[in-house]
Amino acid sequence: LNLGNVVEFIEYVPHRDAIKHMIDSDALLIVIPDLPDNKGIIPGKLYEYLRSGTQIILIGNDNCNAVDIVKSFGGFCINKNRPNLDIEKMNSMKLRREKSKLDLYSRRNQTMILSEIFSNCVNT
Repeated sequence: LNLGNVVEFIEYVPHRDAIKHMIDSDALLIVIPDLPDNKGIIPGKLYEYLRSGTQIILIGNDNCNAVDIVKSFGGFCINKNRPNLDIEKMNSMKLRREKSKLDLYSRRNQTMILSEIFSNCVNT
């Protein structure tokens, strides 16, 4: 793809500096491994990317849950099986920051959902 002019690779930096780089970036890349049971793979890094408010580009398959999350925030997903088609569409990316959606994935909200599931299991 010859992305040398548009992609900057940053070596290891402390976490605090990494957050600053995330916020200052035009887009952030996340790759989901191509495994038979990758549907439930949602890397923790995805939540940091969401919090940064920066555009996310995900490379993976359409069947993983991370794709749904990225798309719901206006991110862009490139299917490993049809990369050229998806890359052509990438020029139309628009960033949508919707705080109400972001709150759904906060640690607090995810813990409340998990707690409710556990309570339902115990009370049933």
